[in-house]
Amino acid sequence: MKKGLCFVISQIGKDDSEERKQADALLDVVETCCELHSLECVRADKIKGSTDINEDIIEHIRNADLCIIDLTNLNPNVMYEFGIRFETGRPYIVLAHKDTNLPFDTITRRTIFYDDLQLATECKRVQKNIREYINIFESKEFSSLSNTPSLANIYGLLEKIDSKLDGVAMLSTMPSSILNSTPAYISNVEELLNSLDPSEAFHYAYKTNQISLAEELLKLLKGTQPDEYYLNKLCALCSRGSVYAAAELEQDIEKMIASDGKEKVLEVIGCLVSNYNRRNTEKEKIDFMENVFEIALSKMRTNKEKAAVLNQKQRLWAGAGRYEEAKNITENVLTLNDEEPAYFFNYATILDVLEDEDKAVEAIKDMVALKTEDDDHLFLACTLLKKSKKDEDKILYQECLDKLEKVNPYKARMIHFR
Repeated sequence: MKKGLCFVISQIGKDDSEERKQADALLDVVETCCELHSLECVRADKIKGSTDINEDIIEHIRNADLCIIDLTNLNPNVMYEFGIRFETGRPYIVLAHKDTNLPFDTITRRTIFYDDLQLATECKRVQKNIREYINIFESKEFSSLSNTPSLANIYGLLEKIDSKLDGVAMLSTMPSSILNSTPAYISNVEELLNSLDPSEAFHYAYKTNQISLAEELLKLLKGTQPDEYYLNKLCALCSRGSVYAAAELEQDIEKMIASDGKEKVLEVIGCLVSNYNRRNTEKEKIDFMENVFEIALSKMRTNKEKAAVLNQKQRLWAGAGRYEEAKNITENVLTLNDEEPAYFFNYATILDVLEDEDKAVEAIKDMVALKTEDDDHLFLACTLLKKSKKDEDKILYQECLDKLEKVNPYKARMIHFR
């Protein structure tokens, strides 16, 4: 039986570089998975042939049965190759080191985040996750995907690559007192603390997307500053996917709900859900969070407050792939509060996944009626309305496209590719 082809897209780096060591470690993991599924595993530097290497790479990206894509370090070549693969509509699996801060969560809800691949337990975990996806693709004979991330998301990611490559893109937002006293790039706690106090050092690590470094600094800060400041840092880091910050919040979440204000409770819950979405751990967290949601709902008094809690619940359920339940939760949210465009956006997104196009269009029209200017909202509206055959929807589509061109011309341009 002829083997299928799995093409690995990743930053490779120079011989003996840290990038090469990480790329090779990941390649070993992928090769093991491929052997178990009768797939030939190939990376760009392993391609054999006498033709132009760039042409060979493009051919592999377009025609491989499966692509496995490592987004670690947001390498521009990897990003463009990811975009090429996406446009084929064929199967792919996305991975990234746990410290990678993807530009926005919607780039792909199914990213497999990994830690130290020198550890046998971590290799086995990642292999298990990869094989779960391969099993699905095999059952469908590696046919084209549905419900893939949008081209606009890919395009938006490419926009941000140049400013994120060296990990210091956000330094321009830092106070000059910190920036001027800090060398160009530091990834060592002791060295960083020679220039900054722990709080400033945390700010630096957070802004440069060094999650592990920020975690170490957060441990130093615990108990040394007011609880409110420490909690704000925990929430910020939790949203970035920090395992440590999530564990800290989980440990005290019920006490927080009982003692803190409603706004802070909603913020903490939202940060935890964002963390689970980013780390792809929604399924294993549902039972724990079910109790958290119930306690939080009991504290809320107004319909708007209850809707805000339930909206976080639907984010978790949708992330776990439980779309029918997420749909029911979102319908309850809209019963409690039909004045938030984001709630209609979420509802339309779920209906689109469930292929209920008519209801999705109606939900998106309700969202547009609330005069939203958000580019994600407008992009989804254009995407759904473009499919409609109704004259009034065509008119509304053009109106939304005109708005989108003003707030985000890049996304407006991508509508023409859909």
